[in-house]
Amino acid sequence: MRNWKFTNLEKPSQSGTIVAGMGTTALEDQILNVLKIDNNDFASRVEMWVLLETESAKLAALRRTDQDISAIKKALDVYANKVKLGKQAAEEDLLFHLKIEEANKNAVLKSFMLIFRSDLINNFFQWDIFKKDSHITTVLDDHEVILGHIIAKKPEKAATAMGRHLNEVFVYCQSLKN
Repeated sequence: MRNWKFTNLEKPSQSGTIVAGMGTTALEDQILNVLKIDNNDFASRVEMWVLLETESAKLAALRRTDQDISAIKKALDVYANKVKLGKQAAEEDLLFHLKIEEANKNAVLKSFMLIFRSDLINNFFQWDIFKKDSHITTVLDDHEVILGHIIAKKPEKAATAMGRHLNEVFVYCQSLKN
């Protein structure tokens, strides 16, 4: 059992209680416990992952550095090269998304995404949707659009592009539910 340290915040206009010292590991434990509650609701977990990814793209567009752009471009190039060779590029796709997460500069959001992704990843790349050539080409185009919006510092467009990019996965997941 964890011992939580509660601290009263005293401010002239307001007061409240926060949990101090709840680190990333504790946060991850709590999220994993929530995911175990309804293990059958995979579609809800995918929906949450899509929400986190779109917010990550939005924040990356606001906070990215030149080094982040270089890292995202490099990941995209590696993905594109593998796709052009006609090979599966699941790991390279994941790397592109991880570089966007790093660019969002929010450690808690990144932790949430890693937890959700690890929960989903075992199922994802087994799906037929990821093996279609049309999907692979569409993903490359989507990645280029997302990166363009991040470079241009257009957070809403980056989020919208990421949402569109992941919509096919969400719809596919919903179809499995029926």
